[in-house]
Amino acid sequence: DTFCVNYATRIASDLSTNVWDASSFGEQLPQKNPNLTSFVSLTGSRPVPSGWTKGRKRILVVVMDWKSGDDTLSPYSRQAANPIPHYRDKIFPEVNRHFERMSFGQFGLDVTFVPEVIRYNRPRNRYSARKMPFPALYDGARESLQGQRGDYSFDAYDLVYVIAPQVQPVGTKGVAWVGMKGAMCNGCETISDNFKIMVAVHELGHNL
Repeated sequence: DTFCVNYATRIASDLSTNVWDASSFGEQLPQKNPNLTSFVSLTGSRPVPSGWTKGRKRILVVVMDWKSGDDTLSPYSRQAANPIPHYRDKIFPEVNRHFERMSFGQFGLDVTFVPEVIRYNRPRNRYSARKMPFPALYDGARESLQGQRGDYSFDAYDLVYVIAPQVQPVGTKGVAWVGMKGAMCNGCETISDNFKIMVAVHELGHNL
């Protein structure tokens, strides 16, 4: 019926939830008569592996820029010249320090940078058929990296952080999956260093 179709559609669209189970309700479920929103809340969960929030995690950081000559969508910001040393030497040491301090030394990041800025394979308007900036530009970064370098792979790391130029909505600075790998900054080139650090800590915290 319509309820089942809408429930299946919600499951297919919510990639951050990886377990759906109504079996524990038994015969009590008909008496509860839930609407779709409450049923989704009751049956969906995001199990976190034991110990996931402790120890060192290997993270890959990928700094992205638009395909050369791409001006298909505004705003028209681009990465700063040679941004990787700044993120490597100033921003992510502070991100790691925050995690170590908040966890009382029980959690930290071993950070690897793709050593060059990777350009998207497609014009940015080609990504707008999916939700922007996330997951469209995150998945686009994965595709572009695979097409340009064979020595780095999202699958080889516990966490991945994509730094992409700004797109609409410009008020959204960071986005991430909850309880699983996948986070990004939207337009970090437009914000202060303190804000860059805050966005990274906040979004990577969602992954844990």
